Amino acid sequence: MPSGNGLGYIFDIGSAFTPVDFNTSDAATGHRVHMRNATNIAFVLYKGAGTAGADPVVTVREHDAATSGNSADLVVITEFYKKTETTLDGDETWARVAQTASASANMGLTTAEEETLAVLQFTAAQLSAGYEWISCNIAATVANAQLVSGLYILTGLLVQREPTLLAQLNA
Repeated sequence: MPSGNGLGYIFDIGSAFTPVDFNTSDAATGHRVHMRNATNIAFVLYKGAGTAGADPVVTVREHDAATSGNSADLVVITEFYKKTETTLDGDETWARVAQTASASANMGLTTAEEETLAVLQFTAAQLSAGYEWISCNIAATVANAQLVSGLYILTGLLVQREPTLLAQLNA
């Protein structure tokens, strides 16, 4: 591994969905990630401050194809971590949020008025037999401005190489 480089050797990053304003969009459908080349994936949600009651709800899905095919809710979310503050500026600490196993998580937990950085983590082993792709989707909140973006960070790469030679995440 080249000195100081983790991309391609320790982790890979992909877009879950591009930044969206829930004032002009109904929902964010997450891109699918093929889990054949990594053992772990973290979904990172980053949202701006919004309107009370407009908390984004994330749902994790599993799929048996890169597009179309069969999809099902993946009922594995038992916890996630978040940082919230009126303005995220680096002085926040992580808070663990526990919940009963579900396919969905309310990432704001009544903090739509604050900026939030939240992380849900999954393993490839949590996928059902025959399902190799995973995605995280966000349902529409309300017709109020709520800026949200999402990234996937894959770790436990089974194939490590120069970043320009990494496989496409959904292939």
